[in-house]
Amino acid sequence: MNTKTIEKHGFQLIEQLNETSRTIVWKAVQTTLSRTVTLSILKPEAAADPLTRDHFLKIARRIARIKNDGLISVFDIVSEADLPYVIMEHVDGPSVEELVDRNGPLPVKQILNIALSVARAIDRMWSSEGIVHRNLKSAIIRLDMRGIAKITDFSLAVLTEEGPAAYAMDDGHIVGTPCFLSPEQAQGSLDLNTLSDMYALGAVCYHMATGKVPFGDQEVVAILNAHCHGQLPPPHALNKHAPADFSWFVRRLMIKNPELRYRTWDD
Repeated sequence: MNTKTIEKHGFQLIEQLNETSRTIVWKAVQTTLSRTVTLSILKPEAAADPLTRDHFLKIARRIARIKNDGLISVFDIVSEADLPYVIMEHVDGPSVEELVDRNGPLPVKQILNIALSVARAIDRMWSSEGIVHRNLKSAIIRLDMRGIAKITDFSLAVLTEEGPAAYAMDDGHIVGTPCFLSPEQAQGSLDLNTLSDMYALGAVCYHMATGKVPFGDQEVVAILNAHCHGQLPPPHALNKHAPADFSWFVRRLMIKNPELRYRTWDD
């Protein structure tokens, strides 16, 4: 990827943070404003596909309209013909994945504070814009300097208003991170809603409470099958500090049938 165009626009690229099949994410300094930002850059091969490019920009515009502490802010969108990118708030704190790797299972009070922040953000994405995130996981939830959890990536999000066409870019593949996929995603559903993200939040809570990602000791195909048919030991069986009612909360979030999860985020 030729980043010279981005640098000419006043950005000093510092560190590559993440890479997906469609995007590369960089930490950068916006020199004109002397501030650190995150750049989500659509790869050239993805930008060459009009459908992917338009979707990338459309999701960024929708996220930019949402004001919520649990979502990173979108500062600007640059729609260069061959190199579109999004300028976003940079969150310097650790990810939930890094916290768990460093400290093991987190205190239940901290888990619930993180979950509440994420739930409010996902609720706003769904209620105001009809967005399903599809790739909620511990690695993309970061804590800012105040300790507030923020969702920092939206590269696989879809708009439900587009119906089955929203999944055209997937080319029939199951996308997302296997250990955090809902059963309906694992089965390749083209009719997802916010309850799929609710399952993923349950998987994040499970990871935070036990130090283990759901079904993480298996091959990908087995993980997908386990989300549909397997059972996890309850968090309190793996962490003596997790109360049983917390385990019931996680079980409700992660129940196989989406109609049996909480009906709404308010619930």
